Amino acid sequence: AQAAAPRDVLLDNLDFLARDTVPLYLGPGVTRVTVNGSRFPGEAKGTAVYLDAESAENHFTGNLFAMKTTRREQIAIDGSARNVISGNVFENPVNGGIFLYRNAGEGGTIRHQAPQYNRIEGNTFRYAPGSRPRPAVWLNQRNGKTSLRFSDPAFPFGSSLDPRDFAQFNIVRGNRFIGGGRGLVRNTDP
Repeated sequence: AQAAAPRDVLLDNLDFLARDTVPLYLGPGVTRVTVNGSRFPGEAKGTAVYLDAESAENHFTGNLFAMKTTRREQIAIDGSARNVISGNVFENPVNGGIFLYRNAGEGGTIRHQAPQYNRIEGNTFRYAPGSRPRPAVWLNQRNGKTSLRFSDPAFPFGSSLDPRDFAQFNIVRGNRFIGGGRGLVRNTDP
């Protein structure tokens, strides 16, 4: 997937205005995309950024995530590895900031790669007074549990063999949390 997908793309100083859909989707296998100094305003049901299966080595630095979501996190790292998310500002991400997981069989797709070796560093998460947010960073957010009915074939590899997230070997450090209370970083991997 990585050999056939786009790579080495720079997206600099842009406005990704959300209007009900995901404004930035990096599809399966997309590698080495840099999103720098950009803004994510608007409102959507989905995420601001979705890093799909087998994508890797993407960098998000110095961006403003101010998008209002009705039920989703700002950044979904779904079976994507070796990404760097640093120096960004997340304004009131009450439905979640950055979630790392691996969809297992959703849409019949087996995820081979786990969300591993990602770095989430030096970001600021600011919450409105009195808000009760979901985690700012959640490792292993699904860990094999979902309300969706899976339809992947039974093969002895990837998420077909084991539906858990395996969001391991990730670095989460130096982030600031302003407001929002306790429990803003969560890991549900045993």
